[in-house]
Amino acid sequence: MVALQPNSLETYALYFFHANTVDLPLSSSIRIRQITNTEKYAKGDNPTDPNRQGQGWGLAHGYSTTFFVVDWLRTNPSRNDEITRLSSSLLMFKPDFIGNNELSWFVQSDFRRAQTAWTSTLPTINSSDLEPLSLTGRGGWLQYVLDPGESATFSQFWAVMTSANWPEYLRAAARRLIRAQGRRGFERDEDRLVDLVIGFEALVLKKNEHRKQHKMATRFSNLIGGGQRTQIEADLNLAYDLRNDAVHDGYFDPNHIARIPSHLPVPTFIMLIEQYLRKGMKNYVTLNNNGQSKNQIIATL
Repeated sequence: MVALQPNSLETYALYFFHANTVDLPLSSSIRIRQITNTEKYAKGDNPTDPNRQGQGWGLAHGYSTTFFVVDWLRTNPSRNDEITRLSSSLLMFKPDFIGNNELSWFVQSDFRRAQTAWTSTLPTINSSDLEPLSLTGRGGWLQYVLDPGESATFSQFWAVMTSANWPEYLRAAARRLIRAQGRRGFERDEDRLVDLVIGFEALVLKKNEHRKQHKMATRFSNLIGGGQRTQIEADLNLAYDLRNDAVHDGYFDPNHIARIPSHLPVPTFIMLIEQYLRKGMKNYVTLNNNGQSKNQIIATL
């Protein structure tokens, strides 16, 4: 009988996120699940057992925003970071503006619990330690929702997105996308835009290229495709100008802000740029999973 090797069980809290299922298994080693009361509440606040010593994970953004977590049974330290792939895949799954004119978003917490797990399977969920699932709606604080039927669709999407390894530059772009959307409502627009532009550059620019702005805008507008390439290219050129303002001056030049369409406030324009990155990354991952290298993808753009 072969002895089990110790694995690392890592748990990440998801804020402003809701699914209509207690458990969403994505593979044998990673799942999205409802947070338990013990994890969510501190001692004295647990509605089902006030005397229980809880972990209070929900305190970071308020108890009302924490409903789900991600469990990852990390069996190989050198394996792709599945948390990065999962978080960015959720964002690629819903890349379009929703009814209240915002992109679906969630804040992935800085919290991570890692423990040695002498098991090859994810632990069983204690159903007696769960609150009844409820759905507040898209308005207000609850921004990312997997509606009924979407959980199964996302599982299929995840399988497609992860059918091959992601190179480091693709994971780097994914980290920038996650960081940018996590800043929304908490940090400056300039920082969000810098992260987004770095994400574009990681995907469609080679090292030491000249005329980076023009090449980034042209290649990425071709990557997204459709009948709006000219507008997308113009928006990305403007985003690059604003990025230069933020990097060199620390703020957006009013002359560049004046080029943003009058019906779009600056935060909404930045969300539009994020939308482009989400859509383009989805197409890019498909090309990568079909065996194309970065150089081959750039050559087609």
